[in-house]
Amino acid sequence: MLEEILYSRGVEIPSGYPLSQLPVRESEATVLLCTPKYFDVSSAINPHMVDDQGRLNVVDRVLAQKQWDSLAGLLSDLGLHVEVIEGEPGLPDMVFAANQSFPFRRKTGELCVLQSVMRAPERRAEVEFYRAWYVDHGFEVVDFPVPQGASFEGMGDLLWHPSRRLLFAGVGPRTSRVVVEALPQALSMPVLALELMDPKFYHLDTALVPLDDERVLIHPPAFSADALSLLERIFPKFLIPPVEEAQRGFACNALCLPGKGVILDQSCPGTVNLLENAGFRTYVVDTSEFKKSGGSVFCLKMMLPMDEFGPAENPSE
Repeated sequence: MLEEILYSRGVEIPSGYPLSQLPVRESEATVLLCTPKYFDVSSAINPHMVDDQGRLNVVDRVLAQKQWDSLAGLLSDLGLHVEVIEGEPGLPDMVFAANQSFPFRRKTGELCVLQSVMRAPERRAEVEFYRAWYVDHGFEVVDFPVPQGASFEGMGDLLWHPSRRLLFAGVGPRTSRVVVEALPQALSMPVLALELMDPKFYHLDTALVPLDDERVLIHPPAFSADALSLLERIFPKFLIPPVEEAQRGFACNALCLPGKGVILDQSCPGTVNLLENAGFRTYVVDTSEFKKSGGSVFCLKMMLPMDEFGPAENPSE
């Protein structure tokens, strides 16, 4: 079995490693969204937030609300329980609910959460509002000190294996390596460190979608050679979207719901065909306004290890 340590190169994992040796992780039944009332592009903290002339993108808030409503409705229609936190004035990026935290269940079932330390000063105040929500809903806030000068951006850079207690951690623009090195002990599970190389793919969730035990949707140029070697040990099959769709359509900021399908932006027809030819059902939504700020479907939500009645049942070990 993979040990509860950090893995940084593919050679550290036995070839043909049987994932069946890792504990099972149940799919989440609840999703947390943040209302887009105050969503805007007020500063450029990633390359997607400006146009070709270097000017800040202009958001149509009415359209953004319609797009958010559509996504929320689709998630509900697919059988998820939708929780909502209200956006706050002066925090235009708070709508991207994947970034402020990392919720998880201990092996014994307790609901826990790690709080983020955002890289951009403009976003740091968002975290306390999410912390309050978690406390109100029965989560234990885990003491996870982030060293001064380091940063950690939650599920923007931490992705679950689709069915096992195994984490993929993005290292680079937004989450510091020193933080990732502390995760295996803090979470009691193995973690694979994946170095991000392209500023346009500033979070792991912009370049990688674990689909099932065999396949991953990925934009390979976003990763270092060591990162790709790690992923090749876990996933025998890479599904690679068209470059333009990965770079501008946020094709790899999709949300895969095991047993239900993949939700992605409507501007990615090549990726839709790729997924459907691989046997996945797809659902397309319009996230054009949110892409102006550098995020799409995955960025807009947080999957929670609970249902509307409280903690989900313990996974099989």
